[in-house]
This record gives sequence, structure tokens and C-alpha cells, in this order.
Amino acid sequence: TDVKTGINAGAVGVLVLSGETTIEIARASDVVPTLICRDIEELGNRIIIIDEGKKIYDGSLEELKDTYGTRRTVSMEIKSPKEIVGLDLPEKLKVTEQACKVDFDEERKALSVSFDKHKLQVPQVLNAVMEVTEVSDIQIQETQLAEIVKEIYNHGLKQADS
Repeated sequence: TDVKTGINAGAVGVLVLSGETTIEIARASDVVPTLICRDIEELGNRIIIIDEGKKIYDGSLEELKDTYGTRRTVSMEIKSPKEIVGLDLPEKLKVTEQACKVDFDEERKALSVSFDKHKLQVPQVLNAVMEVTEVSDIQIQETQLAEIVKEIYNHGLKQADS
């Protein structure tokens, strides 16, 4: 509907594939956007977000990520999964469970820690885990821009300090 509204208004219709729609669905639709891209960052450095005809954000992509992309995820492959069982990482790091969410897959020896980057830093998380067990691989992921935009549409803008 957003694409159709834009096209009807004479604007360029842009669809960013954020997981809700696939390229196959978009191509089969009776309203085909002018541009389809997989990553919103392909479009440029400035972003304007319009919701129900009202401009709710106008600024740089970096500022948007810094302000609203507050989660970081560290995924680790653990050599000895038994040593991780019972580790209460939020307590060890002196933060709430909301600020530090832990997911452990013992079968895959995979530990994933998602945390608020304003409350914790990657070295703190790694040090806490490596005090208990050996880590054989690490991957760090920032919040994806598509997820940030989706969150803004679902829950609205929040204050930078909340």
C-alpha cells in the first residue's frame, strides 16, 4: 500500500526487502516499485522516515543507528559447553536480564549474548565468558538498519536516553 500510494502521488516507489516481502512477491504484485533493494543503506547516507503522512525522522543513517540501534550481539563458539551451564552472565556483569540476553545452544556449542551497547561493551562480555571457558570463534553483529526502521514503525520513536 505504501508503494502504491507513492506511485499514485508521482513519487518513486522503493521497496526494501526487510523480511516481510520477497522479491518474488514484489514482482508478482500488480503494483511494482520503481526500485527494489536488499539493504536500505544502498540508497544513501540520509534517511527520512514518513509514517501516516508525517515526517517522523530526518537525519543521517549513522545518527539513526547510534540513537536507535542500541543492541549488539556477540555469538561465540564455546570449546567446553559444560563450563557455561549455570553461568548467570547478567548477574556477573551487574546488569539486568533485559540489558543482557543470553541464548545457549549446548548441542551446537553456541553462546549468543545480545546486549545494550550503552550499558555493556564487547570486551566486558568476552572477558566474563572467557573467565569460565575457552572460546574458539567470535562473531559480532550490530542491529541491522532494517530492524531499526521496523521497530520505529511498530513502536514509534523513543528518546535517545531511554
